[in-house]
Amino acid sequence: MLSERICLSLDQNYPMKKVIYIHGLGSSPVPAKLDIIRSYAEVVALHLDYEQDPDSYKKILQLALDEQVEGVIGSSLGGLIGHHLSENLGLPALLFNPALYRDVPAAYGMQLEQEISPAKMVVQGAKDEIVDPVQVRNILDSKSREDCLMHIIINQDMGHQIDLVNFKRYVTWFFNMMP
Repeated sequence: MLSERICLSLDQNYPMKKVIYIHGLGSSPVPAKLDIIRSYAEVVALHLDYEQDPDSYKKILQLALDEQVEGVIGSSLGGLIGHHLSENLGLPALLFNPALYRDVPAAYGMQLEQEISPAKMVVQGAKDEIVDPVQVRNILDSKSREDCLMHIIINQDMGHQIDLVNFKRYVTWFFNMMP
């Protein structure tokens, strides 16, 4: 199966009512992570096989538009896709170890048509051996905009994988800092 849609609802009242979660390469939307997000907002996600589906970005973009999401959370390749989605649609984003320097956007039909994200929280593991946090930080610094609130967090103990404790910690910060 190339894609599986997941939608979980919310009973509480937070500023962002619905967000999209975008998993990384070779991963899937982990139910425990979706539950953490669901404690703050309704969450929609697709399970995609990026290597077999060159239309992954288009599917994620269409889901975001159809569901009228108000925020983006993504990890690794999902962080790169989330970066493009947040800029093109003007959505706040929480990006874990986003692969911003990887040469994949063209392969998935991604391009930055505009840069209008109002806010981003980027969490990087200092011990990440898959996505170089220094390269990502340099890209973020070079693309800094006055109209985009940017929080860059370097977790000295974290690698590429985001454990549930850190995931919950940063998701909580994200929802508490967003308007």
